[in-house]
Amino acid sequence: MTVSVFETLREQVAIVKVARTRTLLKRAGKMMRGKCPIHKDATPSFFIYDDARAHCFGCQFHGDVIDLHAALKGLNPGIEAALDLAHEHNIKLPDRDPDAQRKADERRQKEAEYEDQALTCHQALSQQQTVIEWWNLRGFNDELIKRYILGSTQDGTAATIPYWHRGRIKGLIRRRLQG
Repeated sequence: MTVSVFETLREQVAIVKVARTRTLLKRAGKMMRGKCPIHKDATPSFFIYDDARAHCFGCQFHGDVIDLHAALKGLNPGIEAALDLAHEHNIKLPDRDPDAQRKADERRQKEAEYEDQALTCHQALSQQQTVIEWWNLRGFNDELIKRYILGSTQDGTAATIPYWHRGRIKGLIRRRLQG
């Protein structure tokens, strides 16, 4: 089985270590929390979850150690950032299979598109009081709505739920509201 460059880096470079080069992190339950290392942050809005993914509620950054490295260094996300991170940490990477690389790039592009859609729907939620009430009736408070990037369609006829897998959005579920 071929191990990808991305998997190798996620296993060998702790996201907490990369984040701590620019910010102070403190434990908050199972998470680490601090001021965002990417944007000027007045209050701690940056979280690292136990699945080694980070999210900032201020600038809406979301990603793994490679995405964080890219954001901190001003690099393009993906292979450019991965190679730079590997070089910085002296990590020998497995040889890349061009077909596997193409598929990984396509998958990451799709994930980025789904994340953009989820963020658009999350922003639309603020204009849809009926959908906000629908989420609240199901036990989702403001914090959970933000954390999971729950949202609404622009016309307010459906709630939107990002389908998460291993810290990445793999699709968007639309739950039509009754009445």
